[in-house]
Amino acid sequence: MSARGEIVLASRWDAVFDAGHWIVAGLRIAFGGLPDWVKISLAGLVGAAFLAGWLRSRSRRTRALAASGSDEVRVR
Repeated sequence: MSARGEIVLASRWDAVFDAGHWIVAGLRIAFGGLPDWVKISLAGLVGAAFLAGWLRSRSRRTRALAASGSDEVRVR
């Protein structure tokens, strides 16, 4: 609330930016004291996990389309 008692609404993008800022700040506090090789290794593991999940979902979607006999390709 503002000083005059009015409710101030932030835009959706401001809220996303603020959430991202808090996440990055929290990660810097949590992992800031670690050596660089540990931070890089953790970033690589997290990236590999996201990549593996994305590839797994793509292959499941492809197999499901092939099993249904549909030649239709959907782009999302």
